[in-house]
Amino acid sequence: VRKYGYKVVYQPQSVVTHFEGVSNGTDETDGKSIKSYQVVNVEKLKEKWKKELANQYDNSDNPNFYKARERGQDKKIILFIDHSVPTWDKDAGSKTVFSYMMLFKDKGYTVKILGDNFILNAPYGVMLQQAGIEVIYGTDVQATLWEYFRNNKKNFDYILLNRPNISTKYIDFIRQNMSAKIIYYGHDLHYVRLKREYDLTGNENSLYEFKSYRDLEYSLLYKSDVSYYPSYKEVEEIKKVDDTLRVKAINAYMFDEREIVHRDFLNTKNILFVGGFSHTPNVDAVKWLHESIMPRVKAKNNDINLVVVGSNPTEEVINICNEGGYILRGYVSDEELLKLYKETRVVVAPLRYGAGIKGKIIEAMANGSVIVTTSCGAEGILNASEFMKIADDALDFADQVLKIYDNMDELKRLSIETQKIINKRFTVEAAWNIIKDDFE
Repeated sequence: VRKYGYKVVYQPQSVVTHFEGVSNGTDETDGKSIKSYQVVNVEKLKEKWKKELANQYDNSDNPNFYKARERGQDKKIILFIDHSVPTWDKDAGSKTVFSYMMLFKDKGYTVKILGDNFILNAPYGVMLQQAGIEVIYGTDVQATLWEYFRNNKKNFDYILLNRPNISTKYIDFIRQNMSAKIIYYGHDLHYVRLKREYDLTGNENSLYEFKSYRDLEYSLLYKSDVSYYPSYKEVEEIKKVDDTLRVKAINAYMFDEREIVHRDFLNTKNILFVGGFSHTPNVDAVKWLHESIMPRVKAKNNDINLVVVGSNPTEEVINICNEGGYILRGYVSDEELLKLYKETRVVVAPLRYGAGIKGKIIEAMANGSVIVTTSCGAEGILNASEFMKIADDALDFADQVLKIYDNMDELKRLSIETQKIINKRFTVEAAWNIIKDDFE
């Protein structure tokens, strides 16, 4: 088929069941058996296709079936390890992992993903398979994981570990038994976020976790060949501790360059909060909005309402929305979220603690939204005050929302500026240029 110029595609959901010997027997030495022709025909096949076979993986002396089964045997192989197959439409971290998996695939790498829960996680895992990315999963893999790594210790060129609590399970074994280059992506500095949470709430458990994560994260930084974080702020923090550590700020989000959209804000209304509620800073942000910000907003302009979007809303978030009369959408698809961005006048992100660049901010910018946030929400974004409103006091935050809400000229200006920043800093090629030296 290839010889005649056609592309061959393998469908990973197809199943072939082979009943050995049912049609043609099993004895290759019986001259009367059709099975015996296999021995003769193998040689004919080799002769007929010797030119094509010469370009395939050489299994003659020391077979490596793991490499032989790959299309493009000279491609470098990169294995992602995360807590699960990325659910890219539910949380910012998963969206980052998914984006980089697709980036490496487009750059010609063979990409594989191992979720620490060993679940295919349909439809997400199936969609990756359809994109040509192997998902390593199942109870058989889980039961023989270390053997799997030993058997394929030379077949992985790069292993990209995600999140400290997952990476710590794998990094020592990989370092001791495999030759792959280890890249660690921390997603954020967890210990910084936990310390800020303790400073705000006085929660003793957060203080204990802060100390534990600080030790864990620096252990991973020292054991990795290079580490990535989504903003220069984490890099600065790490360099204060040890300037010799190899660490880079990468783009957590990436987009194809697009035309600037001039939004019509006259046909929009309300303010929008977006954030997954498995992440406690988002729960705290909605609580602060309700208790300290929205009362002042509603007192000045009762027509403004709050729309709350995010997966896994907690009982506290549900009760807050019911009490405040806010519109709770919970989880929405990417298409629905895009529609909400277009329909909503201002995006609010009143985050009081957290660490690093916030995916919700970058996503809102990419959709031409006008943003009011805190210093924490704008953290890691250079010159953020030039294209979004920043306020750390509740009354000031409410006033910023009120001032911008009916100022059509300023709304249009900020919307255009955010889109320009995305095209300048957050394109796919900008992301690749930051990391390519670690892979080429």
